Amino acid sequence: MGDSNTIREKLEKRHKERLETMELRRQARLKEKIASGESASIFLDDFNKAKREILVSLNLLDTALSKNDLSTEFDKITKKIQSLQKYVSDSAMFLPSYDMRRAQEISTQMRMEMNKKRDELLPKKKFAFKSRQKMKPIPKNDGTPEYENIPENNILKNIHGFSNESGKTLTLSFDQCNEKDINLSNLVDCIVYIYGFPSAVRIKNVINSEVYCGPVSRSIFIMDCYDCIYHLACQQLRIHNTSNTKFFIHVTSKAIIEDCEEVGFGRFYWHYPLLDEHFTSARLNIEVNNWSDVDDFNWLKLDEKSPNWYAIEQ
Repeated sequence: MGDSNTIREKLEKRHKERLETMELRRQARLKEKIASGESASIFLDDFNKAKREILVSLNLLDTALSKNDLSTEFDKITKKIQSLQKYVSDSAMFLPSYDMRRAQEISTQMRMEMNKKRDELLPKKKFAFKSRQKMKPIPKNDGTPEYENIPENNILKNIHGFSNESGKTLTLSFDQCNEKDINLSNLVDCIVYIYGFPSAVRIKNVINSEVYCGPVSRSIFIMDCYDCIYHLACQQLRIHNTSNTKFFIHVTSKAIIEDCEEVGFGRFYWHYPLLDEHFTSARLNIEVNNWSDVDDFNWLKLDEKSPNWYAIEQ
C-alpha cells in the first residue's frame, strides 16, 4: 500500500512539474511573439477583418429595408461593435500604446457612424402635445388647394447619374443635380462633369476616367475605382478598394480610405461659374479644407504615416 502511495505521489509530482514546464514554455513563446510583433500583427488582421464586416453591414443598410429589418440589423451591428471594443480591451497587454489608442479611436468612430446612420434611416419621432379639444374641420370651399402625401417610390426620381458608359463625355447641369443624389457606376474611359451642389454622390466601378463635381452638401462614397482622377468638394469622403487614383479635394471633415493603395490627395482647384455660390448653397465652409488629413482604416500606427496614400503638392 505504501509503495502504491509513493508511486502516486511521484506521478503527481511529475505531472505537476510537466504542467509547470509547459506553462513556462507557453509564457516564453508568448514573449517571443510579443517581441517579434507577431501578436500585434495577429490582432491587426483580426481587427481589420471585424472592422470590414461592420462597415460592409453599414453600407448595405438603406431605405429599401423595412423598419423592423433595419432595427434588427442595427442591433446586430451594435453587438459586433461591442464585441470588437471588448477584443481591443482584452488585447491591451501586448499592444503598443499607439496601436491601442488607434484601435479605440476607430471603434469609437464606427459607433458614431452607426448612430448617424440610425438617425438617418430610423429617425426618432418628435414629441408633440396633442390638443384634447376637437378642432373644427376647415371648409374646402375657401380656395385653399389640397395636397396629397408623396408616395415613397417618387424618391427615386431624385436620383440622377450615369451607368454602363464607355469613352464618353457626360454632363449634369445645375437643374439636374442641385440637391439631388448622384450615382455613377460602371464607367470606363469617361469624363464626367457635375455642375452644381448635389446632396450626396456614390461612385462604383469606374476605370481610367475623370470626374469633376461641384460642392456636395453631405458625403461622397467611392468604391472599386482604378486609374482615375477626381475633383471633389464635400463634407465627408470615404474611399474603398481603390488604387492608382488621384483626388483633388475640398473636404471639411477628413477623407477616409480603406483597402486602398497608391492614392494621392491634393487641393481642389476646379472652377466654374457660380462655384462660390454653390459652396454656400451646399453649406460647405470654403475656408476649411482638410485635404491632407487622410485616415487609413488599414493603418493603426499613430507615429507613422500610412504608405497607402501620398500628398500632391501644387
